[in-house]
Amino acid sequence: MSSRHTGKKPSLKLTPFKILIVIVLIVIAILNQPAEDVGKQSGETSSQTQEATLPDGKHENATAPESPPPSPSKDFLVETSTDVFESPAGLMYRSGSADGHRLAHIMKHSQDESGKPVHGVFIGERNEILTLLDEVWTLSQERGPPTVKTENQRGRTVITADLKRKVGYVGGQSGKRKGYPPCKKVRLVLENKNVITAYPVE
Repeated sequence: MSSRHTGKKPSLKLTPFKILIVIVLIVIAILNQPAEDVGKQSGETSSQTQEATLPDGKHENATAPESPPPSPSKDFLVETSTDVFESPAGLMYRSGSADGHRLAHIMKHSQDESGKPVHGVFIGERNEILTLLDEVWTLSQERGPPTVKTENQRGRTVITADLKRKVGYVGGQSGKRKGYPPCKKVRLVLENKNVITAYPVE
């Protein structure tokens, strides 16, 4: 009897060793994928940081004052009597002026008034402005010209202090024409230690 060819293809047998190798390769591929993504994200972050940082190490939009202003406290003024407030430096704020109170009058200089010919505008919130006025008063007790100029006008003390940093800008019609130039000086008008008005000047 002659032998016949069955026509069956030889089957591929997976030994336990081969199965183990396949499992190990799959696990390695899964573990490597997140590491590549993290590396890619890290590279993108580094690239973005380089674009936003100037050669001298400063951020492009970062600005710093020439000297740091003092930090105001939350409860800056103390009410010593009805509608009379005292600052830490001893400046007094009372009722008066067309605005009803000196504080209300001073806070008009916290925003521009385009209808006025010229209007000095402070930068900052209420307590920051009041802290600035305390700084001017304290400086006037310690220094003279050219940093601080003190004059007497009709019984009032007029103090002009150069703080050597931007504390506001020139607003109003004149300020708009000039492109709102910065102010580094503050003018403080007093009767004794009662604040009458205050505003930034060039």
